Amino acid sequence: MTDYEKNIIEKIIKDFKSNLKIDNTEWPDQVMYLVNYINKNIVDKNIYSDIQKIININSSNFSAEFRFYVRMTPKKYVSTTRLELAKKLLSHRALSQLPVSSIALIIGFSGNGDFSHAFKKKTSLAPNLWREKNIKSTII
Repeated sequence: MTDYEKNIIEKIIKDFKSNLKIDNTEWPDQVMYLVNYINKNIVDKNIYSDIQKIININSSNFSAEFRFYVRMTPKKYVSTTRLELAKKLLSHRALSQLPVSSIALIIGFSGNGDFSHAFKKKTSLAPNLWREKNIKSTII
């Protein structure tokens, strides 16, 4: 990966994270805390174990409370958010030569197989085919 690609990736991730900021005063503080924690650490490979620790610290019904307000489990929220970030990276023309497997690792998936399966389930297309249909001539 070139320095140019690294810089573009860092900018896309930074912009993506800044757009994820949620301040919903109707949600309980602990739900907001976890949502914002996930958004801030979305590419962290250890995020699932961190979430588990946060859930265990709170209450036994915290997962249900999160699901009630966010409309998905914490794990699904992480996966959905990562896949949205993947779309941003895959659609950037300057990253068109970056292997899909590299993008999978960058956004926190453990491997290309898990990423490709989740991506195809969400979009009905394999990541490389989605990239071909959606690549943009974005210049940063």
